[in-house]
Amino acid sequence: MALIDCWECAGQVSELAVACPHCGAPQGAGRPKRRRRLRWLWRLLILVGLAWLLYRYAQRQGWIDDEMTARMQATVRQSAERFGEVCDRSAIVALVGATEPS
Repeated sequence: MALIDCWECAGQVSELAVACPHCGAPQGAGRPKRRRRLRWLWRLLILVGLAWLLYRYAQRQGWIDDEMTARMQATVRQSAERFGEVCDRSAIVALVGATEPS
């Protein structure tokens, strides 16, 4: 039976204890939250990866071409102007992945 540090007060607690004898914090309560966050992060990364793969597949099939990409970029620029947002050119470039016009 080993002693571990309490996540709340850093006191010594048995690894088999349900709660810390010093502060009463339930043991393991801080760790599942982190695991849940990591789980959601992995889900988000997988979702973004699948979206990127679908986009690349659509490009290779010819469903998305340069003309369509240019129209999407123009729509983003028009929306930014229409709502009166001050958009830095580099932010728009980063958003739509285009190169800056010279």
